[in-house]
Amino acid sequence: MSAAIASRCCSANRIEFVLTMFAAAHAGLVTVLLSTRQQKPEIAYVLTDCGAKLLIHEAALADRLPAAPDIPDVTHRIAVDDDVSVSSFAKLLDNASSAPAEVGEEDTAMILYTSGTTGRPKGRCSHIATSFTRRWCSCRACI
Repeated sequence: MSAAIASRCCSANRIEFVLTMFAAAHAGLVTVLLSTRQQKPEIAYVLTDCGAKLLIHEAALADRLPAAPDIPDVTHRIAVDDDVSVSSFAKLLDNASSAPAEVGEEDTAMILYTSGTTGRPKGRCSHIATSFTRRWCSCRACI
């Protein structure tokens, strides 16, 4: 399953996105990073192309993301907000599992997309991060 992460790369950085990257690796999910510089059609293309089922984003960016009908494969959206009472991300912390998923060294850990300057963006699978994040997560510092 792909988990797309919309982060605010050009302004605020959030610890929740770092935690999400490691938690996704721990759970055996594939992460796909999105940029706030992408427009709605570009984001919709990437989410559809990678088959993302989950979208994690800053609550403040919700209006910059495609509507549900434009990304039908995305069945779950998780908003990150400083106000814990409205942040669906905060609720995840209570339901965290400590058992890591069984993943191999060659399993895809992340899909990085090109900017698409000569056409549609193209996804490139990264396997290298799997071994790094698996070792990192085994210390339980990020869980």
